[in-house]
Amino acid sequence: MTKREQIVMYRKKYPSLTLQEIGEKVHLTGERVRQILKSENLTTMGYFPRKADSRPPENLYKFNPYISAGTAPMNVRIKR
Repeated sequence: MTKREQIVMYRKKYPSLTLQEIGEKVHLTGERVRQILKSENLTTMGYFPRKADSRPPENLYKFNPYISAGTAPMNVRIKR
């Protein structure tokens, strides 16, 4: 499978991946991924909001004890 075919497959299977994330998987820059997607008439923008099943398993979010406990100190901003 060529890099071009891999990029198209990643965009169709995981539409919420960023161009940089796709590029890291196929060892190309995000700009080159954008160029290839544009030449294939595919969107260069990911679909948001991200769904839990729209990312490959190796890209799980890191554990945050404040979110899992449901509380946080008053001066800590939680990114969700």
